[in-house]
Amino acid sequence: MNQYISLGDLFEVSSDDRTISKAKPVIEEFLPEGWQDWQVNRGVLQAPEIPQNIRNKIRFAIPSVPLFLNVFPKEKRISERKYRAVFKSLLNWPLGRALIISPREVVVLYRSVDEEKIFLQRISPLRAEFFPRAEMNEIIGAESVDGRSDLDIESPAVEPLSPPNNSMEKDLSIRVISLESKLDSIENSLQKLVGSFESRTAQPEYGEEDDCSSSESVSSPERCSSPAIERSPCGTESVLGQSLWRPILPPASSSKSSSFLCPVTVVKEPEVKAPEPDLLETAITCQRLGQSDWDGVRYAEAEKRLKRGAVFQPLVMNNVFASQVAVPDSLLRRQERLLGSLTYGLLAQRKAFVEAQEALLRHAPAVSQSFNDLFLGEASFRSTSDDLLQLVCGKRAEILAERRKLVEPSDSVSKRALQCIPPSSSHVFDEDQLSKLALDPHVRLQRSQDFRGKKRAFDGGYGSGFPGKRVKRGDEGASLTRPRSSGGFQPRVKKEGPLRSQKGPNRGSSFKRPTIPQKKDRTARPF
Repeated sequence: MNQYISLGDLFEVSSDDRTISKAKPVIEEFLPEGWQDWQVNRGVLQAPEIPQNIRNKIRFAIPSVPLFLNVFPKEKRISERKYRAVFKSLLNWPLGRALIISPREVVVLYRSVDEEKIFLQRISPLRAEFFPRAEMNEIIGAESVDGRSDLDIESPAVEPLSPPNNSMEKDLSIRVISLESKLDSIENSLQKLVGSFESRTAQPEYGEEDDCSSSESVSSPERCSSPAIERSPCGTESVLGQSLWRPILPPASSSKSSSFLCPVTVVKEPEVKAPEPDLLETAITCQRLGQSDWDGVRYAEAEKRLKRGAVFQPLVMNNVFASQVAVPDSLLRRQERLLGSLTYGLLAQRKAFVEAQEALLRHAPAVSQSFNDLFLGEASFRSTSDDLLQLVCGKRAEILAERRKLVEPSDSVSKRALQCIPPSSSHVFDEDQLSKLALDPHVRLQRSQDFRGKKRAFDGGYGSGFPGKRVKRGDEGASLTRPRSSGGFQPRVKKEGPLRSQKGPNRGSSFKRPTIPQKKDRTARPF
């Protein structure tokens, strides 16, 4: 079977599309002679799947202005909707696909590289007739105004969008007509206003002292002769004239103050908003509040299903600081473990949602826009899900910061250097950066003990006999005796009962200090 088909055979294919029937005469008139014998691949008979970004670049070898004037003979401007309708009809027509000249990704579907070059050379004389929609509208509008058209289309009676320079008088007349219509509208509004005033209760008549000739009247002769509002002779003015020119009277007294003087205050919104009633009831039911089995809510199975390793477990404290933390870090690790499980659950939920979305849109592509409006974009479902993930990750970052503070050095230089090291995916401090920092001689990673506020140990009858030597608190070892002034050291016998001078952890106990045998040293200096 021949894999090629001629453009003439494609031209003879019948179609019920009105656009196709209108496009055929334009193709017969403008395409070069012998175009019916041009060959194209039979793949043009099947409409391919063309991505949207490539569809917008498609152009046809059909003169733009004659085509649209033939399809829409009475239009002076082709809208975007009509332009796309013609574009769609040509793309669904086999001959229209055979006349595609760009982009190259579509042209090579029906022609080889050599055939593409020959085809583009044949239609090169027509390239001057291919216009985008904006330029085509300018040409169509100019032809409609001047009465010159290749297809001899009758010029409409309305004024074109872009009138030529010789139509200034016509444009001026249109403007005058527009102004007259606006003046008529204003006159009608004034008549309605006068009618509304006349329909009201008759206003009290003014006396002779309110005549226009009175010098004390507000209605002075100058104002009576004002050209802004034409007034009738004094004494016969209409109700509207009376209402406009009457003296300004003080406002009637009212028990209610002006709204401007009424005190108004604004109350700030509560920091914790009240929940929706339906969600409140659901939360109470799920938590079993007010019920006897409130403490029987099971979570072990759910925790087991959500428990994962790696980054979803608490980060490990580096070995350098392992001996410095105990109970506080243990409590923080428990909180971090809970937040890690919640993070995994939220991410797994999103993954399942995306998989369900893809499966749904494969079976029902028509609901794509509705799905995006309900679940994605600015939908409340999307914003609530994002806020929940943001809250969990932010709280875990806060827990990690607390764990890091437990092992920060006391000196500011080492503290700042350690704070610059971020956590890794497994440890509280990045291992590589921490090992490099440990080699710095100016940095001390271990927290130094603070002895400020503690008294220095001195011979108080139970410690060292040497001033300034610190005795370890809680040491129940043998006590050295202090020298007597009469020469030699005398053994000090510990009396039974609580140690009243003891300041260690065994104060008040019945512990007896062992005595030390007497040592005679005649050379010792008396205390």
